[in-house]
Amino acid sequence: MSKKQSIINQNYTKMKKVLFQLLIISVSCLFMNTADSFSQAPTTTWDIDFEGSLPFTPYCWAEAYTFDQANGVLKVVALDHPWDRFVFWARPFDLGVAPHCDFHIKSDVALDNFNITFKDTTNEAQIDIQFTLPADTVNWTYVYLDLTSEINTLNTPVLAEVQWDPNAAATIWIDDFRMGEAAKPDLSPPTIDPPEDILVFKNAGPQQVTLTGITDGEPEIVQGLTISAISTNTGIIPNPSVSAIAGDSATLSFTPVADTVGQAYIKITLKDNGAVQNTTVDSFLVVMLVDGGTGYLQDFNVDVVPPEVSSLPGHSFSMVDSSLRVNVNRSQRWYGFDYKMGAVVDISGNPYLNVKVRTESDFVLQAFLIDYAGNGYAIELIGGQYLYNELITGEYYFDHNRIYEGDGFLDVLFDFSGVDEYILDLSKITGIKLVANGTSLNHEGVYLIDELALGDSA
Repeated sequence: MSKKQSIINQNYTKMKKVLFQLLIISVSCLFMNTADSFSQAPTTTWDIDFEGSLPFTPYCWAEAYTFDQANGVLKVVALDHPWDRFVFWARPFDLGVAPHCDFHIKSDVALDNFNITFKDTTNEAQIDIQFTLPADTVNWTYVYLDLTSEINTLNTPVLAEVQWDPNAAATIWIDDFRMGEAAKPDLSPPTIDPPEDILVFKNAGPQQVTLTGITDGEPEIVQGLTISAISTNTGIIPNPSVSAIAGDSATLSFTPVADTVGQAYIKITLKDNGAVQNTTVDSFLVVMLVDGGTGYLQDFNVDVVPPEVSSLPGHSFSMVDSSLRVNVNRSQRWYGFDYKMGAVVDISGNPYLNVKVRTESDFVLQAFLIDYAGNGYAIELIGGQYLYNELITGEYYFDHNRIYEGDGFLDVLFDFSGVDEYILDLSKITGIKLVANGTSLNHEGVYLIDELALGDSA
């Protein structure tokens, strides 16, 4: 061997040693970096709206995907799909603190078996979840994954990566990706403005009610909503139909059964596609009554107590010479008797009640009017050493007159012109309540009523 050849061989040997040492150093650095990544304190929450920098860099193994983050959305184009996946590098992410994940996603191709994999840091265990995507580039599909039951299948709850396998070439958009504590359900059910009770006249025909304030209850993401309604009394109100939700409202429609009166509650069920606390139920009352016009008269020219008469405890009734005899023996304040007209009377233009009454002893008569929603009279049980009833502030209105003992009937007028419209709707009066000496704890006595006249009949 020549001297020149010997020098070349020696240099080649030295070069191999250097290259081998560099390789050892590179591998050592790789393992050191990997070890360093696992030695970091694990993250427990991701709340990614793709507006700014990401806590990971999306990548794929065989350049089968391209990524474009713009306008708050991550766009992923699958160029080819023999086997490859794209990956969110998750290490270290502790999913054990809150094993939840949710996101919005859409695709230009229907994907029947989209797979998402949560792989732990041992690279020996993973969670695989499948979901379905329609071909829809306009509407987002919301996906919520509760991994509570699967988390124990991992060797460690600390994740190395999240792998996405769309199982077909497609363009995919991802937004609002949340994992861990950020994706933990906040137990916010859908919302709807409380619907008001409504009055419908007998044989009024088709009715429509606008439902407003409809949301999915989730401030950060958009969930699909469905709405339905049923009637508690289909003999009066058949089950309503409900239109599709438009914005934050929907229209409920029903046609009352002909020639019927009474009432029914309409139960509304609002449901989103979240996994928990996803249902809200509300209701409103539909009252169906006869249109009584602007006046009402009861002269008690009957032999038996009319069915319209009812009372709270401490009252009994009988008919005497075409008048209603009211016997009072009560031991609680503000107990009286009710007269339910079975019709709706509009006395807004003539807000008066006339009672033709006779008494066997002096007393103060308090008169209340009740509207179709039951407003105008409300009591509650209160007390210290003993219990007694008291009127609820802001929920009642009455006028009163002193009735003096006498042999003949007196016309006593009660004026309701000063009532607050928020307490009583004078255009929809359905009942009268009369109370004898309501301010006293107890009362015993008898009075007779010959006539009740309301509105234009007063």
